[in-house]
Amino acid sequence: MGGLYVTGFAPFVDAPHNPSAAVLKLLPAQLGGLPLRTRILPVDGAAIGPALTELWREQPEVVIHTGVAVDRSEVSLETQAINRLDYRIPDNAGAVRSGEITPEGPSHRRCRLPEASILNAWRIGQVPGARSHSAGTFLCNQTYYLSLGGLPERVPCGFLHLPPDETLGRISGRPGLPLVVLAEAIVLAALATLEAKR
Repeated sequence: MGGLYVTGFAPFVDAPHNPSAAVLKLLPAQLGGLPLRTRILPVDGAAIGPALTELWREQPEVVIHTGVAVDRSEVSLETQAINRLDYRIPDNAGAVRSGEITPEGPSHRRCRLPEASILNAWRIGQVPGARSHSAGTFLCNQTYYLSLGGLPERVPCGFLHLPPDETLGRISGRPGLPLVVLAEAIVLAALATLEAKR
């Protein structure tokens, strides 16, 4: 099918309202001349591999994964994924996993998005955002690591950690950003990536 893919995650124990899923409804159907397709991924360590394999089969041209980081107050552009699982909480299937994601895989895989261009676009657009060097050791990192290994090297792929939106903020009591700002962060990151890809 091709196109630009943006993913989020289903709700889970720390995020009964997950802004990474809610924000997908605010994204345009097309961006930079490409169709924009969205997917909500399962918070399930056993199911995430098959879900990603199904996505990869559609031959995406760009993949931007998103997830929520309930303890952050700005958007984070993750610079790497590490070959490590260490679930702090059970996934939605009740499993707690630890160890390597892929035993034969490298220790880490690097972001394939144009980091400097995205950060500059956020600065101009007044979106609070910064680089992060840790995508954690839960499903976000697992998804990121698998996609960087499963997609062809030519396909730009990255991960954005989103802070709570106003709805999750009311539930958790943690500060965050409005959902429309999170949508703008994703759009600006996607446009910067498409521009760099040309």
